[in-house]
Amino acid sequence: LANLLDVARVPIRLDGLRPSRASDGAQAGAFLPLASRDVPPKAGAKHPGISVKLHVYDLDMNGVDTEWLSKMTGVPLFHLGVEVYQVEFCYGSEGIISTWPGQYDEARHRAILEVGKTRLTNLQVWGLLDDWNKDWSGPKYRVVGFNCQTFAQEFCKALGLDAQAIPAEYLRFADGWLPQAQANKPDKAEVQAAEDARAIRL
Repeated sequence: LANLLDVARVPIRLDGLRPSRASDGAQAGAFLPLASRDVPPKAGAKHPGISVKLHVYDLDMNGVDTEWLSKMTGVPLFHLGVEVYQVEFCYGSEGIISTWPGQYDEARHRAILEVGKTRLTNLQVWGLLDDWNKDWSGPKYRVVGFNCQTFAQEFCKALGLDAQAIPAEYLRFADGWLPQAQANKPDKAEVQAAEDARAIRL
């Protein structure tokens, strides 16, 4: 998967756009400016907002299919990424990473959901991620409790979205281990219903 990400990952240029952070030695202040792409550079109070989308993937860990774990626990496992300004962001064992939308693992990409709109400008988004870079470092990643689901939930909140913007079906491993997840576990029909109601067809 890491090799695939080398191809899919958006080039990172987080220096230069946050001069106030230069003294920190920060290498991740803002992603490559969007001037060269057909994306509005700003949202702002008078703008209707920039679309935020949730990308859902069937989870794969270190090349090992985790379907057996889903069957054993009865809890579906999903990887989540959040797209804003036509860049998808997620969290994993490498820290916060970015890919072109839907390219984290194209073969396991199952759904795209519209989850809201943000009024943050692109530079505000990149600045937010810069501020998070240390707290969301790779070594802190856990399969359960501090993972891609946790990141997606917190990122959407920081973008100004409703706390329930992400359906609960996709957040079973965001906060705790299996007893909590199993207590509210959805069946396949519930997951499918959530996707049918809100998903953008691939």
